[in-house]
Amino acid sequence: MRGRVAAPFTGGPWPGASAPVLRAPRQLAPRPSPVRHPDVHYVYILRSLKDRNLYTGYTTDLRQRIADHTAGKAASTRDRRPLQLIYYEAYLLPKDARAREVFLKSGSGKRFIRKQLGHYFSSVN
Repeated sequence: MRGRVAAPFTGGPWPGASAPVLRAPRQLAPRPSPVRHPDVHYVYILRSLKDRNLYTGYTTDLRQRIADHTAGKAASTRDRRPLQLIYYEAYLLPKDARAREVFLKSGSGKRFIRKQLGHYFSSVN
């Protein structure tokens, strides 16, 4: 490397090219929480810590629905509190979410959940 000096930037490999323009990074708009997104439909499963049974439901606002269950505002789970959210799925179409809810409430669906959450159930029983 003796005798060589680094040449200053001259613009690029073609005639008339100028120095690159440096720009500030683009700022992205904050994304809303996926739990509160109105176009997302949730199927969820709660486990009663009192009787150890499962409750499967559907909602478009998962946080609010869990709060309702916890506060005793849902008649179906009022006497089964305390509850724990153990599973949920998100869908873009309400028909898909409703169909999944119906499946998870069936015998095959209950077997699926027991298998899917096998490690969870073996650790809490």
